[in-house]
Amino acid sequence: MKHHQNDKVKRPAFRLVLAFLLTACLPLGADAQQRWWGYYADGTDPSYMGTQSAETYTCGAQFSSTRTVLRGAAVHAVRFFLRDKTNVSDVKVWLSTTQPATAEAANIMVVDVPQEQLADLDHDQRMVEVTLPDTYSFGEGSVYVGYSFKMGSAKTGADKQPVVCAGKGNGGSGSFWIRTTKTLLSWNDMGTRYGALALQLLVSNPSLKANAVEVGTLERMVGVAGSDMTTEVELTSAGLSEVRSIDYKVVVGAQQYPEQHYDLPAAVWTPGSSTTMPVSFKMPVATGLSSYSVEVTKVNGSANEAAQTVSSGPYVAVDRLARRRSVVEEYTGTWCVNCPRGIVGMSNLQQQFPDDFIGIAVHTNDPMALSAYEPLQSSGVPRCQIDRALWCDPYMGLQADSHYHLDDAFRLMLNRPSEADLQLEAVWTDESQTQLQLTARPTFHFDSTISDSYALSFIITADGLTGSTKEWWQANAESGSNAFPDSDMDRFRNAPDPVKDIAYNHVPVAVQGLVSGLSGSIVQPIVSGVSQAFSTTFDLSRNGLIQDKSQLAAVVLLLDKATGQVVNAAKTHVGTGAGIRSVGSEAPQPDRWLTPDGRRVDSPQRPGIYIKGHKKIIVK
Repeated sequence: MKHHQNDKVKRPAFRLVLAFLLTACLPLGADAQQRWWGYYADGTDPSYMGTQSAETYTCGAQFSSTRTVLRGAAVHAVRFFLRDKTNVSDVKVWLSTTQPATAEAANIMVVDVPQEQLADLDHDQRMVEVTLPDTYSFGEGSVYVGYSFKMGSAKTGADKQPVVCAGKGNGGSGSFWIRTTKTLLSWNDMGTRYGALALQLLVSNPSLKANAVEVGTLERMVGVAGSDMTTEVELTSAGLSEVRSIDYKVVVGAQQYPEQHYDLPAAVWTPGSSTTMPVSFKMPVATGLSSYSVEVTKVNGSANEAAQTVSSGPYVAVDRLARRRSVVEEYTGTWCVNCPRGIVGMSNLQQQFPDDFIGIAVHTNDPMALSAYEPLQSSGVPRCQIDRALWCDPYMGLQADSHYHLDDAFRLMLNRPSEADLQLEAVWTDESQTQLQLTARPTFHFDSTISDSYALSFIITADGLTGSTKEWWQANAESGSNAFPDSDMDRFRNAPDPVKDIAYNHVPVAVQGLVSGLSGSIVQPIVSGVSQAFSTTFDLSRNGLIQDKSQLAAVVLLLDKATGQVVNAAKTHVGTGAGIRSVGSEAPQPDRWLTPDGRRVDSPQRPGIYIKGHKKIIVK
């Protein structure tokens, strides 16, 4: 049933609560089962987001009943933050099973917040709390919960960035959705860029147990056989008691480790809150592909009562580590006023990491949009994904302070170990240069008979694309702005809006096996040190995106089919000359020091095993 409250009917209980942002989620009222719950973590510094214009904002977050705290829960109230309510009007709270075009279109519930009850307060970070007229009970699937408001001015900083988030890009997908009436005309997923929306639900759940902790998805691990490995495991409270300690078991392949005890540095006690725990183990001495698991057996000395107590992830034990290159897929559009920062971010990476960076600028709803890339389209732009494993802002990276940090996020992914080297060759097979043959040569550094674990994906990109019509003009919110103050943004700060004379680089113009790779591109068995070869041909005779064949490049991605992540990549310039052009990742780097788990170090910091130039070195 849909409710829409107005001044002629009984208003819901409503109050303005003075609070610091991200204070602890405390029980409310006489019912000890009632708790405030949201995506953002307690104690996280706030960040702010806005379009810098006067328009109507609709914000929300996606809540799934797959989360223990929400499974079978009832929602009694919603609370959220607005920075300054002086110029805010028409505030509403809404619940919907789908993302509504406006708050009024929500199909579960819409609640008006009367304007006269929005006090004109002087301080930032005031919390608006709205009791729902009817309790909502979670069933199967997801529910979107949010609020909307009309911003009548764009004069102050609070007016320009009125939405309060928690964290700096670590909220996760679905934790912050936004659309506006003038600037963001469709829903955009901003959680990985700005952090989770500062919104909480007052929930009650009689099924919650006292001592319960769930284990998050385990990271994919690659390391030299027999080496010591460490990973961070996410733990989420799924019970009513504060979590002070846990006991856990680790299984790596066929090796089961004794039960271990871990005291948390700081107690986690509100349901849904998470922390991380370091887990160490030794990589098996035999190379190969298998899995490891972590099981939380006890919470505070008592049996773990969570529904999901164990999680598993893949590992690869190798005889040596490969040279890695990382791929950044940047999602952009000429119509996107904020996308110039992504152009700058990609250009910066190209200059900083000329041998390790592979860029792919995926356009949407403009002349360079490639329909074959639609299965991987981002929920919002500007946005990027590194090695199909880490989402972040294409300029600020994992931060949200208006400065360039994309290189930190890129370096984080580049330093991950890889189990296979990769070479790529490109050659035109006809005189008219319409048939482009690509040959990939992966070399794995482990033995395996497990079938269908890897596959190759091929992409053709073009640099220097231009156009004279307005669809090619780059919208530019940075024109005359100091929103991003670093000098690398001068290119667009000193340019008009829109920018008409611009050439676009890294644009995909053709793909094969984009999501899951090409069938049969990796053959079994995998034998350590033995190169494979796979060729495929692109027919570019009718490709309307290509403008200059001398500006083409070929890219190959080695995909882990279980996770969808990019294990390694290679890129080569195609050009228009005859013969084969190739680039690979097998050349040793004699001056590079690596730890056994693949982390790069300037020099050995302590005794132990290190990798240098693909050789194992023992430092005493």
